Amino acid sequence: MERSIHQVETDTLSYAQFDPATYLANLVKAGVRQDGRSLMGLRPLTLLQGILQRTTAGSALVKIGGTKVVAGVTLQVGQPAEDTPSTGEIGTWV
Repeated sequence: MERSIHQVETDTLSYAQFDPATYLANLVKAGVRQDGRSLMGLRPLTLLQGILQRTTAGSALVKIGGTKVVAGVTLQVGQPAEDTPSTGEIGTWV
């Protein structure tokens, strides 16, 4: 017998902190995630490109459900060091 999301929340919230294995097992049995989506349900996805045009060569804002991430890429061409003329470098900053 399939249970409703409300029943799963009521049953599992009482011991979610104390028995996470049972909490997760009950969610799987009910076929839902903690946020109420089905196990195969996807969060809404939005992608906005070019949001930082003045300071980057490429950028994007990605929204997946309630999570937001901004990424930007810049490029600078430089001279290799004299002792390693055939190598370059890539730097990352977060």
